Amino acid sequence: MSDIPDDPKKIRERIRRYERGLQKEKQTFGSYNDGAGKRYFIGPLYLLLGDLEGALKAFQWFDKTFPDDTGEAGQKV
Repeated sequence: MSDIPDDPKKIRERIRRYERGLQKEKQTFGSYNDGAGKRYFIGPLYLLLGDLEGALKAFQWFDKTFPDDTGEAGQKV
């Protein structure tokens, strides 16, 4: 059993939860302390929805926000 939802509504909810969580970290601490790795999943979740524009924005945000982070294998093309 996978932890990745297959229902589009649940995928959108997961994306929003991850994005809100990261925004809250930034507002609270002035930086990101993403020990859970939410930043790695946002782009791929957009891809699961077929939202290429959202995925592209998410990957661009990741590259800009975490320039020294090599990401995870699923993010490399």
